[in-house]
Amino acid sequence: MISTLHRFYQSEIPTAEIEQWGTTEKLKISTDENFAQVEPFVGKTISSAAFEAIRHFTNRFYIVNANLFCERVQQHRILDCHGDLHLDHVHLTPDATTIFDCIEFNDRFRFIDIANDLAFLAMDFDFKSRSDLGNLLLRNAARELDDVGMLKVANFYKCYRAFVRGKVESIQAAEKETRNPQEHERQAARYFRLALRYAIAGSEPLILVVMGGVGTGKSTIAKRLARELDWPVFSSDEIRKTLARVPLTQRTPPKFRAKIYSAQMTQQTYRKLLVDGLATLKENRGVILDATFSTHALRKFLCDECKKANVPFQFIELEVGANEIKKRLKLRDEKTGETSDARLEDLQKLSAAYEPPSELAPSLIRVSTTTSVSDTVRAILLRLAEKQSIVANNTSSPEPR
Repeated sequence: MISTLHRFYQSEIPTAEIEQWGTTEKLKISTDENFAQVEPFVGKTISSAAFEAIRHFTNRFYIVNANLFCERVQQHRILDCHGDLHLDHVHLTPDATTIFDCIEFNDRFRFIDIANDLAFLAMDFDFKSRSDLGNLLLRNAARELDDVGMLKVANFYKCYRAFVRGKVESIQAAEKETRNPQEHERQAARYFRLALRYAIAGSEPLILVVMGGVGTGKSTIAKRLARELDWPVFSSDEIRKTLARVPLTQRTPPKFRAKIYSAQMTQQTYRKLLVDGLATLKENRGVILDATFSTHALRKFLCDECKKANVPFQFIELEVGANEIKKRLKLRDEKTGETSDARLEDLQKLSAAYEPPSELAPSLIRVSTTTSVSDTVRAILLRLAEKQSIVANNTSSPEPR
């Protein structure tokens, strides 16, 4: 398939009229149009936090990586391409590869970067849970087309393509003649979540660690992030109680607390937390770990194990004022279904044991939870998108992001 596309691209002649559509000014016409057209669907098929994070990533990428777009034009990578290159438009037989149904109604959608054309196909593989094939496609294309720079902008264009598909499905769901609007809404939500993944994590798997002191809202924020990203969450509180055979919603009896919170049990808990998280990445593109990570040793353990596994990770530390923490801990006594054993009488001891994660600077993302849950999640996604606009498409390494 790559050879067929290579011959097609080689047959196209770049012109000034075509290449102007590779500049950021022209590209923003399409992306700004997409954001405007999706705004009516915010709160329906895409959350406001996801919408803002994707828009922030897109606009920041233009600014931070302006030189990349200039290089693409100078290298004559902007051609009269297919424009609608996804799996439904590729027919493979033992004898031939046929690619059909290119965009004809709008030159703007066809006068694009080769990377944009191929990113649609790679995104489609990702959407169908075959990221291995999507990544292989882009690596082989970069090699055969002698275009390493393609990989630097691929995630940007994959985000763009997923967002467009989400928009199209949303529009179809809203049309009166649509027979099954719920299915289109479901597909739209999936595409938008994929676009969000590209905007905050790229194409590589990511371990997102939601950490912080007692009462800072780790579990609440971790669960809301999981809903936004459709990623699984692993909680140290739940793992600890499961290992100790204590019911999750039952507060551990005082006589057992010394054992369940011993150094040995803590080490066992965090080891299983990470083992489970890494194992889950084989089927999911991301995972969220909900745990205090109160000591330098525990954080170093995660860093070392992720480096061994060649998996990127990102720590997010939640913060809140002492008075608010006391208020939240008092409320726990009135709640049912609370997994954490920590209460107001434990605050002083737990606070003294918490070692600030200064060693994680400057990669650490620190966010206050004094605002609403929605605002906190929005702030986290925006910070992740900001970082991704800078590191997007770099060769991944198992370092803090």
